[in-house]
Amino acid sequence: MNPKAIRIYLIIMGIIGLIMFAGLFLRSHKSSQKWIGMEIYGQMNDFVLIDKNVFILLDTVWYSFSYDRLFENFIINECRLSKEKGYDYYYILCPDSEIQVWSGSGGIVTDKIWLRRIEIALKKKKKNQ
Repeated sequence: MNPKAIRIYLIIMGIIGLIMFAGLFLRSHKSSQKWIGMEIYGQMNDFVLIDKNVFILLDTVWYSFSYDRLFENFIINECRLSKEKGYDYYYILCPDSEIQVWSGSGGIVTDKIWLRRIEIALKKKKKNQ
């Protein structure tokens, strides 16, 4: 086969690959922006630490966001989690104080595998207490 034709074919395939990679990257960025723009408010019923994530049970829905050392010794007593649209801060509102937690990502947990891992970690946490 002609070396010039092979070179043109490889260049075209490289350009198509770069366009596909850029498209996937931008799509991922847009979906993460949706979580940042979300506003939440709910009663914190329980929480679990798994790897570098904090999973909080808000009313009846599990919500996750990036790990913060604050939760290692955190005790939930009538506290509420709040996040306003457009801000990267979560507020933990307790009767005696207000704590501000920074997190760049978060969202509602819908994946069945993560929900199962949360259930196992919650059982382990209750067993250790």
